[in-house]
Amino acid sequence: MDAMTIAYLYQRALESGFQDIIFEPGRCLLNTPLNIPSQIQHIDLSLCDLVAGSKLKSENKEGFIITGQKDDPTLFIERLLAWKSWNGMFHVVQQF
Repeated sequence: MDAMTIAYLYQRALESGFQDIIFEPGRCLLNTPLNIPSQIQHIDLSLCDLVAGSKLKSENKEGFIITGQKDDPTLFIERLLAWKSWNGMFHVVQQF
């Protein structure tokens, strides 16, 4: 599967309505931010390597955008791998 397909599937998983999301191990090139809906409470990246692609890097955008309200449950993200191999800045931003 190519990187764009994987990123699309990850976004669909985040929009599935489930509170807990588990990604498969591997490498995913992101050229647009992943939008995390407010109902998500737990993301297990299973040591997935999320890499900021050239488009995400050149547009100086965030890697994750968390939407919701200030009183929404806390989001727990675990087991993210390979910080050093990211290409460019990669931020998590909460948006109200």
